Amino acid sequence: MTVVDGDILRVDLFYSLIDNVVAQHVFHYEKTGGGNQDDQEVVDDMKEFAIAWAQLWRPLAKTTESVSSVSVSLRGGGGKFLPIGQANINISGVSVQSVLPQGVALLIRGTVVGSSGQGRKFIPGLVASVCPDGTWNVSGLTLGADLGLLYVSDLTQLPLVQGEYQQGTFSVATGLIKPLTGVIFVNVEANYQRRRRPGVGI
Repeated sequence: MTVVDGDILRVDLFYSLIDNVVAQHVFHYEKTGGGNQDDQEVVDDMKEFAIAWAQLWRPLAKTTESVSSVSVSLRGGGGKFLPIGQANINISGVSVQSVLPQGVALLIRGTVVGSSGQGRKFIPGLVASVCPDGTWNVSGLTLGADLGLLYVSDLTQLPLVQGEYQQGTFSVATGLIKPLTGVIFVNVEANYQRRRRPGVGI
């Protein structure tokens, strides 16, 4: 397939955590620039995004955990997202400290243009030392800010990315992306992410 400006993508980022737990982020993008690209070029762009995300995350994650892979799907006829490719990432944490309990996560939020809705990402797998007494220290808050800026970006700051992508929340009802404003918030207190059904993401 060919991916053209205006197409909508679903990007699934997978973590491999302790006790064989798999965590999953789901991102939606509208391709807004860069012209026509083939599937592999778009997958390569999203691999660069996933690597950048993992490199920010890894200093505060344990060695037994990793950002494992990324998969990309394109919204096609009938409104279905059709897989166009995946890439292995396999970037592990670097800390040997104890990890926070499963479900305890750093929450970053992006506001939506013209809406009271939010895009939210719960960041799993962080070590306990960055969250003393249930609140994030400077390292944790800095990580949230850095991931938040990447979350709401168009990815053009990543040198190997060829396209331009508008991050947003996807509406099944309209089939459209609701763009994020570029403003992000990082919750100071730790949040608990309940287990969700496979494929939904956190």
